[in-house]
Amino acid sequence: MKTLHQFASLEEAQMAVAFLEQCEIQAHIWDENVAGLYPMFNPNFGMIRVAVAEDDWDQAEKMLETYLESIR
Repeated sequence: MKTLHQFASLEEAQMAVAFLEQCEIQAHIWDENVAGLYPMFNPNFGMIRVAVAEDDWDQAEKMLETYLESIR
């Protein structure tokens, strides 16, 4: 797994993961439980990391960029 993007909130990360999974790209939120329950114990305090398989990274990057532009 390779970090694709960092989000400021757990909700934003969850929406991005849902979008990627609709595009048939498996995505994962690193430290999701810690980030949601105890954000101060998150090693990347204030940033929630979304990761994908290295083989999917290029396609995921393009899809996520499109998604992020559409919600701005």
